[in-house]
Amino acid sequence: MPSFAADTDRAAAAVERREGVTIGGGDGSSFDKAIIIHAASLPQAMFGGFEYIALRYGWFQISSGSLVRYKGKSYKVLTYEDHKAMGDPKPKRVFYLDVTEYVPTYSVPPAYPPEARGKGLTGKGVAVVKVDATTGHVTSVSMVKSTGHEILDNAALRAFRQWRYRPGGITTFEIPIQFTKKGVIY
Repeated sequence: MPSFAADTDRAAAAVERREGVTIGGGDGSSFDKAIIIHAASLPQAMFGGFEYIALRYGWFQISSGSLVRYKGKSYKVLTYEDHKAMGDPKPKRVFYLDVTEYVPTYSVPPAYPPEARGKGLTGKGVAVVKVDATTGHVTSVSMVKSTGHEILDNAALRAFRQWRYRPGGITTFEIPIQFTKKGVIY
């Protein structure tokens, strides 16, 4: 994937160097011109995207965001508001980030084991997922940061092993997971 930073975009070059990501795609003005950030995880890609938009276009304040599927791909659609402008309504601009490679095509939500919930066990962890680039199937999953409870770690691992991704996407990335009294966040 070609990088914007190829001698033309100082903002992309700065973000790529500082964050360890690669920026490609278009200017973010539509689905067809979406910005593509290649990173080790969706949070890292999103942070790189936010930083790139701030540096390149000077837009800082996100007023809304949603995950949208369009023509078989997944996009994070972000609406920015010009916080420097006077009056209401403030000028807005929409940016499109292609996050297809981070979004599973098939997923099973991690279950909160009833015995762990009953004991009030909670915790935050991070799983590393390895995916076969040709099939999109998960080949291995491990916890690089434990939730602090083996039963919660195993619930996360059991679910993530079943996930499937689009072939040709990233092959190794992190999935943060948190078990709270209200449920599971991942």
